[in-house]
Amino acid sequence: LLAFATFAACSSAAWVAAAQCTALQSSHLEQTRISKVEWVQNGNSAIIRWSRDGRILFFNEYAQAFFGWSAEEVIGQHVGLLVPTQESTGVDLSGLVQDIVDHPGRYLNNVNENICRDGRRVWMTWTNRAIHGEQGQVTEILAVGNDITERKRIEEALRESERTYRSLFEGMLNGYAHCRMLFEQGEPVDFIYLHVNRAFETLTGLRNVEGRPVSEVIPGIRQSDPGVFEIYGRVSLGGQPERFEIYVEAMGMWFAISVYSP
Repeated sequence: LLAFATFAACSSAAWVAAAQCTALQSSHLEQTRISKVEWVQNGNSAIIRWSRDGRILFFNEYAQAFFGWSAEEVIGQHVGLLVPTQESTGVDLSGLVQDIVDHPGRYLNNVNENICRDGRRVWMTWTNRAIHGEQGQVTEILAVGNDITERKRIEEALRESERTYRSLFEGMLNGYAHCRMLFEQGEPVDFIYLHVNRAFETLTGLRNVEGRPVSEVIPGIRQSDPGVFEIYGRVSLGGQPERFEIYVEAMGMWFAISVYSP
């Protein structure tokens, strides 16, 4: 009886411990589930789930605030509601939604323009994951998007600046050459033409020089005109901009040159 009672007491204690452990595991799983739900709803990304026919099934709180539509308004609507027919760049987006369903592997990471309720155009980078049914067919698309509108604006501003610079560069009446100096033991020994404009070619008579060293373009120039290398080297190493006139022996020409290091 004593042995049985001891066994019964142990069994009861083990059951209580097991019950407590199960309760702790359940609590941990519930907390994990709640955390995941909170992340999906309150994260800093638009999270949208839509069916293979394009119907929106899930629209998290960030997406609601960002695009201006409530979940109640968009659930069941076609996700094309958020996609303009054509990007501002001219790219046709009319078939994008269906193409993602038909070829999800092509759109694992995709950048495209979207449209908000108030008509604003925004640029988004999307990570798309296809959800497959039992037969292997795509049943849903889970899309996580981040706003990159400001980054695209900066990139476009840089491109516009480059176009302006290029137009100015090519339209200058003065010759312009962007070069990279080459040194050996601290002494300038050569320089490579990186970019030149049309006026440079017209004034010097030199053609197809970009990417080539001056020692190849004008053989013997280092020996005949060391002053050019001395000045270019000094300025490229952080010296002040310099203006000078010089007769280039190797070319038999006088030049007024302004040189600076960006």
